[in-house]
Amino acid sequence: MAMATAPRRVTEAANPLTTDIDTATPAGIVRLLGCSDAQLFSGYGGHPTLFSPTQLSAMACVSEAIKDALVGGGSGGEGGGLPGLIVCSGSGTSGRLAYFVTKAANSALAALGRPPMFRYLIAGGDHALIKAKVLGAQCFFAAADRGANGGV
Repeated sequence: MAMATAPRRVTEAANPLTTDIDTATPAGIVRLLGCSDAQLFSGYGGHPTLFSPTQLSAMACVSEAIKDALVGGGSGGEGGGLPGLIVCSGSGTSGRLAYFVTKAANSALAALGRPPMFRYLIAGGDHALIKAKVLGAQCFFAAADRGANGGV
């Protein structure tokens, strides 16, 4: 029996707008990337924009959860509990961005005399921060699961 193939996520698909980016001039590359970024705000391929009510609601929920963790409401209720833990994760570029975000956030907390509360998780482990495989770490969900369950 053949296994069903999951549809490719829009973030993993090639953007037709940048198909020939490798032959563009430097100014052309900047224009193409600007147009590509603009698609996030105008919608892309029938997907909601960043300003759609659904997306805004989701971002508000995440912001509220982060605020609760930062003030101690994440694990004790009503701000009286222990500080929460905020985990940023991803694979490939998003995992590397998770690393940089957690380092910057923990530095900001340290400047305020607060303990680090942000942790990162990257598929493929720390090795993937500097060396990617040809297929990319995003193909190995089991490695991400092991990392999540085996410590941060």
